[in-house]
Amino acid sequence: MFGLFRCIERNRKIKWDNEETNPYEVLESPICLDGKGHSLLAVGYKYFRERITIDWGSYAWKCTPEEIYRFLADNKTTLSWLVEDEEKMIKEVEKYILEREHDEFGIVFIEEC
Repeated sequence: MFGLFRCIERNRKIKWDNEETNPYEVLESPICLDGKGHSLLAVGYKYFRERITIDWGSYAWKCTPEEIYRFLADNKTTLSWLVEDEEKMIKEVEKYILEREHDEFGIVFIEEC
């Protein structure tokens, strides 16, 4: 299980819950939020809004930059060997938001077997 973040795909901006069942097509070229899947599933509802079900094990929420920043800050890893990779991922999210600050963002949880 893992999370993805990026701008909402064009068709989803028109109709958020458009009944399409491919979770990989909710966002434009998503950034993988490595290690955040469990947190996203457990507490995503506290941070994000307008949750929709995509398929049997995937959910999506709309989010603001402030919401994703707060989620990432509150759910930082405590495992020393993952800290460096997580910091790189957070910087990638921050850079992306600065480049597209007036767009609509989303986050997707995907359950894979």
